[in-house]
Amino acid sequence: MLNAALVRRKLISLQGYLKELKQLSSVSLQEYKSDFTKRRAIERLIQLLVETASDINAHVLIEETGEPPRDYYTSFIRASDVGLISSELAESLAPSAGLRNRIVHEYEILKDEIVYASIKQAIDKYTRYVQEVNAFLEAKGNQD
Repeated sequence: MLNAALVRRKLISLQGYLKELKQLSSVSLQEYKSDFTKRRAIERLIQLLVETASDINAHVLIEETGEPPRDYYTSFIRASDVGLISSELAESLAPSAGLRNRIVHEYEILKDEIVYASIKQAIDKYTRYVQEVNAFLEAKGNQD
């Protein structure tokens, strides 16, 4: 059974991360590059956005299909298959899993410009994610 309370708690966390990221979004590229604390905070917030949304995706997918997603990327694609989010949003969010992996695992040298450019996109797309998941919960009748 879908645990709507769990999903809502995670949505609240997402909204908090988005609020923090918005507060940091006005930094210039030069400030981003030179301020280690701000750079790491932004990286961590992007990581948390991806991981928390993927947790929501996994919970819903397990409840709807009985199968967990293979990875973060797939969790977004499959989330659209069950109507959690639109396919357009899923396709635009799925690549953020790759950025998350580069941040966490340092697979390659992380280019400051790439992370910096993703700030506004992350804010816009994950704000939309929150809206679409809330609409999914309402449609399922899982709102208190």
